[in-house]
Amino acid sequence: MWRHNWFRILVGLQILNFAAMALLEQQRRTIWDKEATNAQKVLDTRYFADKTEADFRYVARLLEDVASRLQALQKQGDNHAEVLRDTRERVLLIEAAMQKLPDKP
Repeated sequence: MWRHNWFRILVGLQILNFAAMALLEQQRRTIWDKEATNAQKVLDTRYFADKTEADFRYVARLLEDVASRLQALQKQGDNHAEVLRDTRERVLLIEAAMQKLPDKP
């Protein structure tokens, strides 16, 4: 009986895991489709559309959005680099302090 209950629990967890993976894949595809649509709009504006001031403003707005996303990613990268550098310094200080400790007899 104990094994039977655990088997049901494990099967249930596998089903939940599969559902979560399917939802993540759907989200990823939605994001990539949106990016592809935006890129196609930019290309269409560049090559096939009558170029009006509104089209250029639209492209400029998209480029500003990309630039702001890149700046946010760079800031996050800088923060992570500082945390890693600080952690490395702390580990080095701990190692130096450990070397100064006398050995046990």
